[in-house]
Amino acid sequence: MNLEPSGLSGTLKLELTGPGGSHTIREETRSSGSYDETFDLPNLSIGEYTKVKATWTVGGAPCIDEYDYHIKVLGAYDHTCYNTPDESGCTGSLEWFSYVIANPVNPCGPAPPCNWINAQGKSGWLNAIFDPKAGTGSGKDVSKYIYSREWYCTGSDYPRRLRRTGCACGSCEYDCISVGDVAINSGNEDLECGETVCVHQHGTHTVRDTGDLAMDQLDHYYGVSDCGYCPSIGDDIMTIKVY
Repeated sequence: MNLEPSGLSGTLKLELTGPGGSHTIREETRSSGSYDETFDLPNLSIGEYTKVKATWTVGGAPCIDEYDYHIKVLGAYDHTCYNTPDESGCTGSLEWFSYVIANPVNPCGPAPPCNWINAQGKSGWLNAIFDPKAGTGSGKDVSKYIYSREWYCTGSDYPRRLRRTGCACGSCEYDCISVGDVAINSGNEDLECGETVCVHQHGTHTVRDTGDLAMDQLDHYYGVSDCGYCPSIGDDIMTIKVY
C-alpha cells in the first residue's frame, strides 16, 4: 500500500466490507510511505466480505480506495487428517474381503461392473479402512493396488466391500483425491466440492471429499502412508472460504 504524497501523516483505517457489514482490520496513525499490510487472520470476524477498503484521513480529509476481494470468514475450525493406509505397514492375520474393479475409463466414477472378486488382506489394514469412527475409506494393498469403499454394488460374499481403482477416490462428486485436499461434513452449508479454503498458517486447500465430521471440521488428506495414522493438525484454526 502506498500513501502519497510524501510528508503527510494521518489515520489509516483498513477494513473488510460486504453485504453483511464491515470488519475493521486496524486503525492507526500512518505517515506517507509504502506498507505491506496483513489481514490479521486470527482475529477476523465471521462473515462474507467482497472488498478491502482503505481510508487515510489527513487533516480531516479522507482519501478512500477499495479493492475487490471476495472471501467468507468461517471462523475457528478443527483440522484433523486421514490417509490411505499402506497394507505393508499394517499387522494382523489375513481376513477375507470382496472387491470389484472400476471402469478404467472413469476409475472414480459411479456404477462399476458388479463382478465380485474375493481376496484376503491384513486385519489391521482392513480395520484402518472400515473402522466406523476412524476409517479412512481407502487403502493400498501389498501388490500396490488402490482400493476405496464400494457403495454401489451389492451382493458380495463378505460385508467388507471395496472397489479397486487407479486412485484414492473421495465421495465428493466421485473425485479422485490428492494430497492436500480436504473433506467436509456433507451438510456444511458454507462449503461445496471444488471450493477453496484458506487455513491460517497451513495454506489453501480444495474440498474433494465428505465424511462423518463435525460442521466446523476439515479433514486433510495425507496420501498413502503407514497404517491409518497421520499427525493431527490442530483445533480452533481460522478458516476462510476464498471465492
